[in-house]
Amino acid sequence: MEDKFITMNSIIYSSKLILSLALSSIVFAQQSAWKVLDEEMNKSIIIDYRLELDRYNQEKEIEASDERPLNNDKLVISPSGDSLNILSVSYDRDGETTLRQVAFKSEIQNRIDPTLMKVLKSKRYEWDDLNYKYNKVSGINIYQYKDYKKVRDLFWWSYSNIDFSPFLYDNTVAVRPSDPIAFITKSGFEEMGFPSYMSNNTSWILSSEQTQFFINTPFRFSSLKLTEVHPLESSSGFGLRFDLNRFGGEISQYNIDDLTYEKSYNPNHIVSANNHSQFYISFANEVFPTIIGPKSIDSDNEKAKFPPPGVQRTKVGISYIKLQYGKIDSLSNYSILDETDFDQSVKVFFRWEYVSNESVLPDRARYRPFSRMKGFVQANIGKELAVNAGFFYSISPSIKLGFNLAYAQPVDFLVDGKTYSWKPGFIISPNIVWSR
Repeated sequence: MEDKFITMNSIIYSSKLILSLALSSIVFAQQSAWKVLDEEMNKSIIIDYRLELDRYNQEKEIEASDERPLNNDKLVISPSGDSLNILSVSYDRDGETTLRQVAFKSEIQNRIDPTLMKVLKSKRYEWDDLNYKYNKVSGINIYQYKDYKKVRDLFWWSYSNIDFSPFLYDNTVAVRPSDPIAFITKSGFEEMGFPSYMSNNTSWILSSEQTQFFINTPFRFSSLKLTEVHPLESSSGFGLRFDLNRFGGEISQYNIDDLTYEKSYNPNHIVSANNHSQFYISFANEVFPTIIGPKSIDSDNEKAKFPPPGVQRTKVGISYIKLQYGKIDSLSNYSILDETDFDQSVKVFFRWEYVSNESVLPDRARYRPFSRMKGFVQANIGKELAVNAGFFYSISPSIKLGFNLAYAQPVDFLVDGKTYSWKPGFIISPNIVWSR
């Protein structure tokens, strides 16, 4: 009787173990499936597969069928042992609704160029995990490439070929003639916390996807002013910014050698930037992500969220901002009276950025993808605080409406035992951007 009892327990235990392993394998498969987002990667695999399919049909004298992947399909990959199961999927305009799918035949798939298959397995391209909620691996952000790039593209340069916003806030004009480069001009020192007309300067920027070289010129274009400020004086300079996803920073140097008495804002109280160094680390993740798989929520019954689903990025680091104080006489001779010491110059840098998910383009639209909402909040925190923020809403692919705010606390300089308090002030400004 006891032997039967032990045997029965063993059978039950074995059954549970087999069921557990089966369920684990299903979850593992869910964890591993991914969608290829890189257009060139999709096309390369699909074209090679179609060529090999035609050759195979000719060799075997098989009549061609309609079950062929299309050039604009996206590949959905799931590992199976040492091989891959590949589906070629046609999606609706929303990029989620499946219209058609074709499974790759193993005998044809084995003929695809091994170099291409090696790249496909490596995931060294833009991809999207289909069941990221099941992924419990600590410290891995499977949306890393997509998230960082999505936020950086909007705040670093633009999704569009042209962004045009003259006479408002920072007078931004961004021209992106081809994907590797962009030319940008904008006023102010946003990274330091003195954006827009808090600085009488204009930067001319040559940008790649991860680096920006800029030259600073000692003037700024006219723009709408709703508040009075005491700006940083006109200065010349140059610098380099870099953004490598998980970390970034800036090094820049400035001088006011070309400043004249007539062009100074206040000849008796000249405040200018001398140099700026910054280094930060950053983190990116999705806001209210869509859960794909068996736990998906019926979006028709789901309450609207604010902010809408999108991507957020947080930057935290250290800045060193050296300011100088002096005066200039009627012959345009400038003399330095004081400068910020180390304690005043060192700041904790914080910046939060948000971009909503891409919106569906109108029929026959010829624009790049666009997001309805974007916004940021930045703070340089030290002995004195400088904060600035901005929010935009796209009413169409070509028009964004928004506003910007900025405030900087007074900075004290000591001259001959007397304190001069520089009060930069605050800015509130509407903003309109036309994109193409």
